[in-house]
Amino acid sequence: MNIAWGTAYTTWESDGGYNTGRGFLDQGKTGASGAKRQAFKTRSRALQADMAAFERQIFERYAKLITSTIRKYDPHHLIITPNALSAKAAVEAFDGYFDVFWSRDRWVYDTLTRKRPLGASAMSYLTAERDSPLRLEGWLAPQFEVQSIVTHRGRRQYLKVWHADNTPNQKFRGHFKKGHPLHMALFDADQRMLNMGAAPGNVYDILQTGTDHRGNWMQLRSRGYRSGLLSALARRLVGHVADCQPAGPRGGPHTAFQSLTVRSLKTWRQPTFCRARSNGAKPQPTYYRRRGLGSPARHSFRTGYDRQEDRAQAWHDGLYQGLMEQAANGDYFRIGANWWKFSDNGSTFWRERYNFGLVTIRDNAYDGREATTRGADGQPGTADDEARDYGDLLTGVTRANTGLYEALQQRK
Repeated sequence: MNIAWGTAYTTWESDGGYNTGRGFLDQGKTGASGAKRQAFKTRSRALQADMAAFERQIFERYAKLITSTIRKYDPHHLIITPNALSAKAAVEAFDGYFDVFWSRDRWVYDTLTRKRPLGASAMSYLTAERDSPLRLEGWLAPQFEVQSIVTHRGRRQYLKVWHADNTPNQKFRGHFKKGHPLHMALFDADQRMLNMGAAPGNVYDILQTGTDHRGNWMQLRSRGYRSGLLSALARRLVGHVADCQPAGPRGGPHTAFQSLTVRSLKTWRQPTFCRARSNGAKPQPTYYRRRGLGSPARHSFRTGYDRQEDRAQAWHDGLYQGLMEQAANGDYFRIGANWWKFSDNGSTFWRERYNFGLVTIRDNAYDGREATTRGADGQPGTADDEARDYGDLLTGVTRANTGLYEALQQRK
């Protein structure tokens, strides 16, 4: 194998430990035997061909097992591939086994030797947090505390920031609990989304919120799902340099005074809590908003849409664009689209508490009537009342779905 692959493994077992040894089982991201995972692509053609053949074998074995078992017990229904099909090896291996290929990409249909229709995902991850019970936005106060905690994976940084005003949706504060992160995007005073040099953007994990003698605060994680740099946010809030005074671990009694200069929010040897003060540099106004999901073509993928009606229009556009698309041979190959999902995601959905739904968490439809301060029963002061009146999504979505039939008839 070493001759064929151009490797230098000494044994099939371990020889020196994972990521540093020279055994086959020691192969890691930065190990001496393999450099990085990406390096496999630059190795010999024999290695690449071997890997590709093995990958296809796995996909084909999966397809044969799944489809034969289903057809044995349920022979009269279409069998659809797994969602988000994107690997070319999988498409080639699945060809001839499945009846419908679930993908939004036209190349999948063009690749198939036995043409099969494709299910269409018409950009169904569409949210409008600003026009839903999941709204959370406002101005940040020019102050923060930094915290460094030792975990089983090393040190992790947190930044506690304060709201400059009251939380807009007081009823939603109960959704913020420690260990259940949400995502927050930052903007300048003109509501332009900031980019602080941390790819893919300045989106931060909100780990928890609370209320103390200073008011409402949010605690952000420095390393998380699409997180920006905490040092950039801290400098924006208090200026270029800030001094802080450490406190005891986990908010205990203050330790002896020690003046520290925060330049890059590097971790300290011991878990340390600091309250930063500006050194005279004028803080920049910073606006925060819950992260949303929308069409990249509208430059709103990281912030979502402003209104429920905008979500409906985005569904209309994606639906018609996808189902009217033609393959290289002229076929209209789409057979349907899906909406994800029926209800908004609530506090039990870890990182994905988004306005995905046709209805709110309180089961009120986004139709301009139910998702209001009076709820579906039309009576104020009852359990189904929302914090605000929200927009009409369903009228536009229904019009798009029913109007599609007329558009298809005109294609005959």
